[in-house]
Amino acid sequence: SKENMETTANPSVLHDEPVPQPEVVASSFSSSSLENPSSSVNDASAETIHELEVEMARLRHELYAKRREATVATRLQKEAQTLAEQTTKDTNAIVEDYKRQMAQLQKQTDEAVQAKTNATKERDQARDEAERAKTEAATFTAAARDSEKQANAAAEDARLRLRLAEQRAADAEAEQLRAEEELAELRESSATGVADAVPPSPSADVARSGSFGGDADATPRRAIAAAATARDERDAALIRVGALERELAVLRRESSEAENRAANAEAGQSRLENELAELRRKVTGTDATMSQQGSRGGDGDGDVAALRSRAEAAENRLANAEAELGELKRSGQGDAVRKLLLEVEDMSAELESLWSDNCALGEALGEAQAAARAAMQQAQAASLPPPATPPQSTATPREGTAEETLDEVALHDAPPPAPSPMKETAAFALDKNGGDPTNGGEDAYATVLSGIHQKLQLVRNV
Repeated sequence: SKENMETTANPSVLHDEPVPQPEVVASSFSSSSLENPSSSVNDASAETIHELEVEMARLRHELYAKRREATVATRLQKEAQTLAEQTTKDTNAIVEDYKRQMAQLQKQTDEAVQAKTNATKERDQARDEAERAKTEAATFTAAARDSEKQANAAAEDARLRLRLAEQRAADAEAEQLRAEEELAELRESSATGVADAVPPSPSADVARSGSFGGDADATPRRAIAAAATARDERDAALIRVGALERELAVLRRESSEAENRAANAEAGQSRLENELAELRRKVTGTDATMSQQGSRGGDGDGDVAALRSRAEAAENRLANAEAELGELKRSGQGDAVRKLLLEVEDMSAELESLWSDNCALGEALGEAQAAARAAMQQAQAASLPPPATPPQSTATPREGTAEETLDEVALHDAPPPAPSPMKETAAFALDKNGGDPTNGGEDAYATVLSGIHQKLQLVRNV
């Protein structure tokens, strides 16, 4: 190829002699024929030879031209072949690069699809959790309303029982006053009889009546029985108060559980929003990459369109998830819980009022019992000693003997007290103190009320 290029550049390399031109050969023959007139005979043959030489020179010139063209054609062919090989290499490199980019893009697309699938699954789970939370909240609200109605009814019943107990305490106090009046009359009559010394002695009347008179004896017993009944009513009211407090504790626990479920549902929705935002970012980056590489492949535009459609679908799902979250926030569960807490606080206030009423009732009962004991002691002091053999009485309830005090008679006649189930409450503390609220009972009530205040403060903090 190097020799051909040199030949093309300088055709004289092929021969040592210079390339003759046809005009030079013709002029040389013409001058030689003029100088030598003896050669005129051979002019025809010389002219023919000259023509042949001219033709040969022309043919040689054409041959050189053909050789130059062939050399140029060979060089161009080699350059074209080299260019074709380089073009093939570049094309293969571009194809490989495109295939690599398409594989990476497909991988990113698969990851985006998998992320979308996971996000959809998480969204469905979050939606199911939200639905369950809504259902449980509705159930809890209905149960809370029923519990509220029951608690209101129970509180009303307790208030009625307290009013009845107060009324009975008032009746017992009135009976006590009547007994004191009768005792005063008996003392006056007894003093008058002793001063006038009129037989029979009052001891006979006492023997016949069993103590110091049937009517005066029955009145303190009735007062004691009424006091015991009022005390039983107070114990029942305290038991009812404890039941109401347990119901309030259950309501607070259910309210806390409902708040926890709502918080978990909101956290699931927030996590779903974050994952969908990450998916949207990935889809946006993949869309830009495919848009840049879409002109190099046949399926680039189709992939970009498919990915854009997936991105739009993901955005739609995100909008739906945000709408569901907003609906969950607007469902009013927090307001319902706060309303329920306010109702619980109101019911606790009613309980505090009920405890106060019980305290007042305990004080009234203590005063009534103290007054009854004082009246019976006065009656015992006013009575006279009985005869040695008192007659047996058939009265019912048993009137007792002169040796027996009115406390013992009342103990025999009164029904046995029912065991109190609230041995850890203020009622038991009041019983242990002998029904006297000033003998430690107020401290027990204060302890119970302090516990209620602490629980209410915990509910407000929640």
